[in-house]
Amino acid sequence: MTAQVQSLITQLPRIPSAFVHGNINFIDKTIQQALIPRSILIVLLGGISLFMTLAFPVWASKWWILFGLLCMALFIALPSQLRFGSFKKIIALPGLVIRMLRNILHIDHKNTEFLHTEHNK
Repeated sequence: MTAQVQSLITQLPRIPSAFVHGNINFIDKTIQQALIPRSILIVLLGGISLFMTLAFPVWASKWWILFGLLCMALFIALPSQLRFGSFKKIIALPGLVIRMLRNILHIDHKNTEFLHTEHNK
């Protein structure tokens, strides 16, 4: 994940030049780097839906529909043998996402040192 964030940071300033030169592949890969992980997306969208229900009930239905469509798309994308797994996995998802977000916030953006793997002969 660190490599993805660092790559995105270095690619973003080059987007205008890619537009001018018509480098569609570079733009596509940069957009792919900007996509957030599905686990974060589902918890974030669920949180926004809950917040909108409490703060702005008039707009909440749109967010719940979007959340439902995301859940349905992810459910369909799962292999059939994994669809009806343990309920404990769903309950653990928010905690995992919180840990993931904490790790993202602690990414060292100045990490330029390559860690070499030691090989014993």
